[in-house]
Amino acid sequence: MIEQFVEYIKSLVEEDSHEVFEEKFYEKELDIWNELDSTEEIDLEIETTGYIWNVDIEQRGEMICAGFYNHSSELYNIKYVVFFRHCADYSRVVARPYDLKRVGKSQEGYYLERYFNRNEDERKLVENGKIVFGVYFRIFNTEQEEQYLNSLKNLINDNNQKIITDEYYEYKMENWDKIKHDKIVKYIYPNFNKLKLKFNNHNGNIYFSLEDCSLFENRSSYDANIILTLHNINDITCCYAKSITTTVTHFDEDNYIIKFPNFIKEVDLYTKNKSNKSIIENNKCIIGLYTRYYESDKNKIRKVREPLDLSLSSSTSSSSEDIDIVIPNDDEMEPLLQPKENKTTTPEKSNPPIRYAVLALIVILYYCYYFYYTYIFCKVMKEINDMDHDNK
Repeated sequence: MIEQFVEYIKSLVEEDSHEVFEEKFYEKELDIWNELDSTEEIDLEIETTGYIWNVDIEQRGEMICAGFYNHSSELYNIKYVVFFRHCADYSRVVARPYDLKRVGKSQEGYYLERYFNRNEDERKLVENGKIVFGVYFRIFNTEQEEQYLNSLKNLINDNNQKIITDEYYEYKMENWDKIKHDKIVKYIYPNFNKLKLKFNNHNGNIYFSLEDCSLFENRSSYDANIILTLHNINDITCCYAKSITTTVTHFDEDNYIIKFPNFIKEVDLYTKNKSNKSIIENNKCIIGLYTRYYESDKNKIRKVREPLDLSLSSSTSSSSEDIDIVIPNDDEMEPLLQPKENKTTTPEKSNPPIRYAVLALIVILYYCYYFYYTYIFCKVMKEINDMDHDNK
């Protein structure tokens, strides 16, 4: 039975053309409630090719969450499945597959994801406080990914500002046919941030915008350069990339939206490259965000509505011959970084004047109700007293 279960878990990983370097299937029985109630967090270690992966299992509210990370200096390219199952019944399982992700170097963390509800799913998965936790890794060779990331780095203009770290995250974007008649919106959550990506089609040109909702909610700020990429779901060498900041840019609660008109022509999404691949395949592609963070320097950062330096250094045209990465012309690069026109219209915050007006109306209605029934009560009592008096 275990062999069939392992094959089922492996089948959840979508096949592609990447060369597999290693596979790893791991599972462990946990006395989950006793361990979580006593330590608040279960820590596990998984070893692959000599490197240690750390797993954290926590309870957030009623939800059981899990996440893992490593501290290796190597770059890993992986797909994986995380699952919780019943100790004896393999059909009682919660499993979640993840698309291709990169870990190692500065991309070492995958953060806590919710898997099941302690109250609602306990009968299905847990027996006598016992449950089995497991992970299936499929690790790929990364030579092409190194070339790809180096090509993205070459697009960045640091403006001689001190670098803190680089981060790269990517996500699958589906249903691209919708863009012919409607916009495509996707929320992503890199490194605990909440980003809203939106693509629009305007006369055959794809318009792109990025909104960092976390800044508006948390009142935080940072300085960064951001590269946006689109690439084929199975072939990272079929890629289109642009710097959507062009130079070090300051982001805060008043400066958290990037609008990028004419990001790419729609026809270019379906144009075959020399390997007969297009960026959109089977109505899907991968979107990637390469972000470089800097120490704050207010004398160098680009502020709202200042003129943009649209020039690219000579290194931007020196991408690897093995990577079919498209470098835009200068006349295509016209990002607009601007504050939200009216922050009170965002879905995260309600409109204070409306809220106060509703509250005032409720108070007024309450007092009207109170005085009306007080008046009726007093009138009735007076009539009763008058009747008693007349009877006497």
